[in-house]
Amino acid sequence: MGFLDSPSPLGKGLGSDKQAVVGIHWRIDDVLFQATFAATHVALPAPGVVRVATLHLMVGLPCSGKTTLAQKLEREQSALRLTADEWHIRLFGQDAEEPEHDARHGLIEAMLWTIARRALELGTNVILDFGFWAREEREDYRSRAKQLGASSEVHFLNVSADELMRRLAVRNSQPSQTSFSIPEAMMKPWIAFFQRPTPDELARRE
Repeated sequence: MGFLDSPSPLGKGLGSDKQAVVGIHWRIDDVLFQATFAATHVALPAPGVVRVATLHLMVGLPCSGKTTLAQKLEREQSALRLTADEWHIRLFGQDAEEPEHDARHGLIEAMLWTIARRALELGTNVILDFGFWAREEREDYRSRAKQLGASSEVHFLNVSADELMRRLAVRNSQPSQTSFSIPEAMMKPWIAFFQRPTPDELARRE
């Protein structure tokens, strides 16, 4: 079965125009090439030097400042930053209200983990800027890091609900190619669902 005939989530919501699907295919190839190149060219250790990599998990809701902090850590830790929203918008645009959004986002996160895993194996620090709203998800990724012999850290910015909504209004008034415009009606249930990290989660794990 070829790509054009595949039931992959990438084909959902794109209509019957195969040219549009081909365009998405080429964009995925381009983005994957750039990320794979980055994963193998970010501060690799010298030959014969064994370095324990760290997986950094950026935890928080939209507008909490995760990506800004991730960009700072990227420079300080010589790390490969993988921000799912940037990839998603580049591939699918502002689709937060489309029914295919979650399936697309899940596929992107899976692809980014494949890149992250290889980078960790090479001794490169990785920042996953996914949000990680549930403790179960955070524990899953930290377990994956441990299996690779990597350390892990959780970075959480504690922002009040009122401040998140204020920042959301500002974001929505300034269209962006790297962050989603999100209706307030969608944001409020997310705030209620979000599981804040406990103090024990904030400790670095070797």
